[in-house]
Amino acid sequence: MPATFGSLVTALSARLYDQTPGYLFQFWPQAELRIYLKEALRTWQSATMWSRQRDTFPASAGVLWYDLTSSLVGGSLRQTVTDLDLVTSVQYRLLEPPGVPWVGADQFTLADVLGALQRRRDQFLSDTGCFLTHSTPGGGAGRLSLSSDVIDIRRLAWRDTASGRYTMLTREDEASLNAFSVGWSQTPGDPQEYSSSVTPPFVIQVAPPPGASGILDLLSVNGGLPFDGSGVLVGVPDDFAAYVAWGALADLLNRDLYARDAQRSGYCEQRYQEGMILARLMATVQQAQIGGIPVELGTVYEADQFKPSWHNTSGAPEAVYMAGLNLLALSPVANAGSYSVSVDIVGNAEIPANDATLVDLSDDTLDVLLDYAMHLASFKEGGQEWAQTIPAYQRFIREAAQVNSKLDANALLFGSLRDKERKGKIEHPDGELQETAA
Repeated sequence: MPATFGSLVTALSARLYDQTPGYLFQFWPQAELRIYLKEALRTWQSATMWSRQRDTFPASAGVLWYDLTSSLVGGSLRQTVTDLDLVTSVQYRLLEPPGVPWVGADQFTLADVLGALQRRRDQFLSDTGCFLTHSTPGGGAGRLSLSSDVIDIRRLAWRDTASGRYTMLTREDEASLNAFSVGWSQTPGDPQEYSSSVTPPFVIQVAPPPGASGILDLLSVNGGLPFDGSGVLVGVPDDFAAYVAWGALADLLNRDLYARDAQRSGYCEQRYQEGMILARLMATVQQAQIGGIPVELGTVYEADQFKPSWHNTSGAPEAVYMAGLNLLALSPVANAGSYSVSVDIVGNAEIPANDATLVDLSDDTLDVLLDYAMHLASFKEGGQEWAQTIPAYQRFIREAAQVNSKLDANALLFGSLRDKERKGKIEHPDGELQETAA
């Protein structure tokens, strides 16, 4: 039956034998235990896709791309986890005073922690392509500059200023252009292809060079905002933010001298890799309706291949195309602002607002969540005390896998419900992503 979040905090303290009369919460303060329980809830969601809900957003006239992290009325995918949350979590695990301002000591400094978190956050974005960014760099000559935040180009189109029409650009290299499009660089026209093979970093070559004014329509994996401990949003899905912290801990505990702990560093790296795999398998939108009527739900890649002019018409939207976990487009582009789009979505884990909030999970699920939170709390002990809790983590993973398989069994075509966000990764020319997602 549901339990209050406060009762789970007390139960977790009891599992850690930190309930001695007169010395309650002596080794694990309540604030620390709440962090571990929230992480357990988010990890459960990342592994099971348990929390699903229906959310809505209004279509805006002339708008092609919608970012679900900000446009959904119910905030199902809203980003809330900050760099300060991760810093505090790492500090507890390293037996450092929690919070900022904090300078640090010889073992770990604030700059060390922030730097490790920021590097792993950008690596996670690059490894998974979970969140895509839409931007419109200005046009110009044949070689065009992109933002230095761009990690990877996922889709590129050219929008002619005069006509407003989009042309999808295919990925090429200069060798193929020179071999099969002789004279391409001397004959300006409507760009059809692009290359980043021989250009400087953050520069692309479009072919042929633009013959008229226009802008690029870019979907890319971008690095996140710099971390400074002031509450900057992490920039990955909330339920995967803890895996960024695991990656940072792997680096922090793999240094020489005072900080080195090979056993726990290896474990942290394994947890980061686990999160990377789960993020590649994650889905968000599973069904879409416009005005209460189910519509086609596909991928931008499929639309580009089979309906190349899909973004050049306006009217009543009849299809939804996904790009990554967070971006979608409507086709035709809405010609008025009166369309309501609803999506059945795998949202963020439901995190209790306070200790009185009920956690609506079954007793057996709460039991494995407490097991896993105990394992997280024991990490700071290190050595044999922590190692003895690893079976609790393994039990948590086994239970999550079993729940996931049951949810899949409830759908006759579960692959079709959960493949829209993954297809872009499978079809993108990245060998590692193709191998994992296949």
